[in-house]
Amino acid sequence: MNQVFEAYVRAALEARFGVRVTEQKFLGTLLNLPAGGIHQKADFFWESSSSGGDTWIADAKYKHLARGSRDSLRFRDIEAADEENEDPAPGGPRAGQVLSPDDVRQLTVYAELFQRQVSNAGLPGLMLVYPFVGTGEFVTDHVPAWNGSPFWLVPLRVSRAANIAANFPPSLTSS
Repeated sequence: MNQVFEAYVRAALEARFGVRVTEQKFLGTLLNLPAGGIHQKADFFWESSSSGGDTWIADAKYKHLARGSRDSLRFRDIEAADEENEDPAPGGPRAGQVLSPDDVRQLTVYAELFQRQVSNAGLPGLMLVYPFVGTGEFVTDHVPAWNGSPFWLVPLRVSRAANIAANFPPSLTSS
């Protein structure tokens, strides 16, 4: 199912941004060795003309990150979970309890490797795209990551639509 979701995400990204999206883009290695070195490949990589030529790196996570919640994930939920360190609210789990530090670390490492590859490269935008089936608030959210890259949580509806780009929230990259 993960491969099916990744193909769906690629088609949706291409429709939303109007560009070709590269899959499994090699961005570098984690170790400086003559061969090997633990290759790092981003799920998705593109340059968006609709957002001023920005570079984007995205990862598709076929995980129900908003399980038990009517709403999409928001970073304020992470802050609340960190501050309160308590069980999930009755409305569903907090983002801080479902987001993996490994997923965030992976995307930010991709950004760092990209910057080393391309001289004078700006910070790429980072997206974690996840399936969304809720019925409540359907929005993206973003904050700066530790390295300065904008880090976006992007829900994607998994449903039939005349235009697959419409399965992203209208708020995608609008702020």
